[in-house]
Amino acid sequence: MYQQIEAASETGSLFMPVWDAIKGGVQAFAAVCIALLYGWVFIALGIAAMLIILRLRKRRRKDKAEKAQ
Repeated sequence: MYQQIEAASETGSLFMPVWDAIKGGVQAFAAVCIALLYGWVFIALGIAAMLIILRLRKRRRKDKAEKAQ
């Protein structure tokens, strides 16, 4: 279907601006979806890193407290 519409738009059809707008909208939507997907991945990695760092700090404090006694 896309090929038929593109062929019609190459001939200077009336729907050419409409088709270009649809293509642009689909590309923008795909870009937003990909950005959100990568955003969630990086947020999840950041949360995991924070949890690991906080657990390591807690363990070090616990070890220091036990050595001091």
